[in-house]
Amino acid sequence: MQQNINEKAIVKTIELILIFALICLPTMAQAVTADQMLANINAQLPYLYKIVTGFGYLAGVFFVIVGVHKLKEFGNSAMQSGKLAMKEPFAYIIVGAMLIYFPSTLGVFLTTVYGTSSITPYIGYGAPGNTFNEIGATIVGIVQFVGLVSFVRGLMMLHKVGVGESQQGASFNKGLTHLIGGIIAMNIVQFGHIISSTLGVSS
Repeated sequence: MQQNINEKAIVKTIELILIFALICLPTMAQAVTADQMLANINAQLPYLYKIVTGFGYLAGVFFVIVGVHKLKEFGNSAMQSGKLAMKEPFAYIIVGAMLIYFPSTLGVFLTTVYGTSSITPYIGYGAPGNTFNEIGATIVGIVQFVGLVSFVRGLMMLHKVGVGESQQGASFNKGLTHLIGGIIAMNIVQFGHIISSTLGVSS
């Protein structure tokens, strides 16, 4: 129970940091125009990506440490009836390793779904610098950022598959939903091309 509280506290902390960062985006400008606001958001998104990725690394180290600790508990209670299943520490360690090697993990998922680990960039229409192009690029960037957060959260949820809880099936389904939704959102442009090709609509 205490461990679940700590994990929720970590997630809440990163969410508060991200919300604070988004609120502070336009505070350095006076009479911010729409173009300036879009430029500010686009300029800050790479830093937010780094924050989420760094949080994934830290969470991975945390999960590995918890997994090793649970392995130790399992060894100490091996001669007893044993309340700790072997799958629990392994689930923590595997999820932790996936978070520590987050870029490789993400690349594997992207390659599995799209056939390539590269993310398709947004290509606008009309003259360069068009306001609608900037709006489109910003919206795509925000969607990709939400996808990144969803993907990290989905990975963190997967550790519960090894915990002997009555709702572990629901937790696994939620984690899988976050992973799939995150992968779709992170390459939303390519996903749109796939849908367009499937429906026979030119993109």
